[in-house]
Amino acid sequence: MFLLDLILEILDRKNGWCTMKEIAAKAKSSESETATLLEFLAEYGFAVVDAENQRARINPRMHDFLEEMRQVQAEESTSVCKGEEIALSNCRRP
Repeated sequence: MFLLDLILEILDRKNGWCTMKEIAAKAKSSESETATLLEFLAEYGFAVVDAENQRARINPRMHDFLEEMRQVQAEESTSVCKGEEIALSNCRRP
């Protein structure tokens, strides 16, 4: 997993404010590298950064989007399994 993805995942799981130190520790990266990546995420609307208080959080819209994507994936995997069950039940034995 790329460091950028990991930082976004950390923010998404917490869904609240995280300190830069907390994010850097969980991502096993330096604070300066973490700050640079958080600035990038904030610039493109993925995160909100409070530089004065050295903290960040996921953009609530992004959190909602990721939550919706997880829900769709779960529904799709369920429907695929049901489709396989139907296909198997339609098989005739010789």
